Order: sequence, then structure tokens, then C-alpha cells
Amino acid sequence: MKTLNKYILAEFLKSVAFCLLLFCVLFMISEFLFRLHEFIAYKANVEFIALYLRVHVPMWIRDTMPVAVLMATVFTLNKFVRSGEITAVKSCGIDVFVLLLPVFLAAFLFSIFVFILNTKAVPWSFRSSRYLRETVLYGRQPLSGIRNKNLEYTDRQGRQFLIREFDLSVNAAFDVTIDYLNEKHIPEMQVRAEKMLFEKGAWVLRNAVVTKFMEGREILSQKKEKSMPCDFDFTPEDILPVGNAPDEMSMDEMSGTELNIRIKKSARRGIKAVRELVAYHIRFSYAFSNLVVMFIGIPFALGLSGRYAKVRGVAWVIVVSFTYWILISLGRVLGEARILEPFIAAWLANIIFLSGGFYLFSKTLR
Repeated sequence: MKTLNKYILAEFLKSVAFCLLLFCVLFMISEFLFRLHEFIAYKANVEFIALYLRVHVPMWIRDTMPVAVLMATVFTLNKFVRSGEITAVKSCGIDVFVLLLPVFLAAFLFSIFVFILNTKAVPWSFRSSRYLRETVLYGRQPLSGIRNKNLEYTDRQGRQFLIREFDLSVNAAFDVTIDYLNEKHIPEMQVRAEKMLFEKGAWVLRNAVVTKFMEGREILSQKKEKSMPCDFDFTPEDILPVGNAPDEMSMDEMSGTELNIRIKKSARRGIKAVRELVAYHIRFSYAFSNLVVMFIGIPFALGLSGRYAKVRGVAWVIVVSFTYWILISLGRVLGEARILEPFIAAWLANIIFLSGGFYLFSKTLR
């Protein structure tokens, strides 16, 4: 039994490795051709091109792992079916699904590997590729500088801030306009300040002009304040926009790092960070896609026979892969549109595929 387990597992792992290598090479060629005109225009050398392509490898592995697992499952098992080895195993009274337990274990380990990639290496890959492209190749300034210009911010009380320039290194905002709105979103008061400083845990406006309105139009009063303490309940870090997309953020499930911090920051402002919550749950659901596609691929591979089995196997892998990605995208859209809860939206593809897997398994066992 152990010999058979090792034999099937070895064939499966070789197939996964081959598929991963094949897909990564295809992605590399595609990315190279897509950026070729930029490499030529900016006179990129061979060393830069090799480095730029290499930093994409974690993303490519993450994206292609489920397809590689599905393809390896279908072709490995179908090979045993066509050679009659599966029939021989069944004739010896050995349960095929018990025989495949090491393969399921391998898929589970792949899921852990993909989760680590998705939370550690992939965010680094996104940022490194963007830095190499934008800063090294194009010669532009880094997007995440300390000084930020023309920022807009709304706090939990509905006060709207327009900041011409913000310097996080000194916790200071320059040329600040603050609009106080009533329930009908009509301005009741406006404060314009030369500076807004965060000192000893509190905000202070310097050289401010306070204007009060009636019905948002008529000026009731106007006065100047050299120093004006404020009760704003946000920090300098809250003002800064998060430049990275959720997929570019790191996450440590045991401690609140970048993605978790953004979710908590929005919660403090009374906002539900739906987009970030969906991305957070997809980190977990996508990692288990290896097990999910294997679960739906095994019964199909065991029932695949005939003259054109390989061709139908390829077609099956392509259809299943695209369907899975479409369902993931659909779940993300439905979650971000608040039609589904973030958790359900993130796991929508897995739920549908597991249901299909159970159905196929029930037919196989009959």
C-alpha cells in the first residue's frame, strides 16, 4: 500500500512541477513581450529585464498553482486509468480514495504554501515590480513619499478637510480648509488655517480664520485665531491615503499588520472597509483552491476514457480554471457592492465547486 502511495504521489508531484514551470515560462514570455516596447524605449539592459521578470515569480506561482494541481490531478489519474492500473487496484480490494490520501495531503501543503506566498511574497512582488518599473525604468519619483499634496479627508463627525500639503515627518499639514456641515450637508462653518499641527496627542491650528455661515451662504461672523486647539479624534496616519491596493498589502493573521491596520483604521472612522475585508477573506479562500479543484478533478479523471481522453482532459482543465476565476471575480464584485457579506463573497467559488465535487463524487461511487 505504501509503495502504491509513493508511486502515485511521485507521479503527481512531477506533473505539478512540470505544469508550474510551463505556466511560469508562458507568463514570463507574455510579460516580456508586453513590456518589450518600454524596455527598448528606456534602454533597459539584460540584467534589469531579468530582475524585473524574476520578481514576478511569486505572483505567477500563486496564480497558476490551482491550475497546475488540477491539470496534474487529471492527467496523473487518467494515465493510471488508461494503463489499467486503477482497475488492478480496485480488483485487489483497495479503495482508490484511500490510495489518494497522500495526494490530498500534498494539495493541503500546497495550500499552506500559497497562503504564505499570498501574505508575504506576493505583496513584496507587487511593490518590487512597481518600483522597478516606475522608479528605476521610468525615472519617476517614488509614489510613497513623506510629503503628500492635495489630500481630502472626512472624519467621523462629517467634517471635511482639504489639505494642500501634508508632512508626516513633522506631523504638520499646510494650507488647510475645514468645512463643518449640518445634516443637510450645508456648510455651517469653515476654518482656513496656515498650519495644522499634531502636538502632544492633540491637533492645533495656527493662523486660522473662522467663518460662520447662515444657510451656507450669508456670513454671520469671521474672526482670526493665532492658535486654535481642536478636538479632532484622528491621528496623522489616518489622514494619509493608502496607496497600495489590498492585493499589495502584507497580512499576518496573528498580529495586526498592514491590511488589518487599514481595516481597523476605517472602523475607527465608522466606515466598513468592505473592499479590504473581501481581500482579507480571499487570502484564505484562494489558498484552499488547490484542494477544491482537486476535489472536482478526481472524479472526472477517474471517469475519463476513450480515444480523445487527453484532449477532453485539457478542455476540462481550461473550462474549470476559467470558471473558477470567473466565480472568484464575481464573488469579489458582489462583496464590494455589498450584495453579499465579505466572507460569503470570498468563499463563493469554493462553495460552488465543493458542491459540484460532492455531486461528481456521488456519481463516481455509484
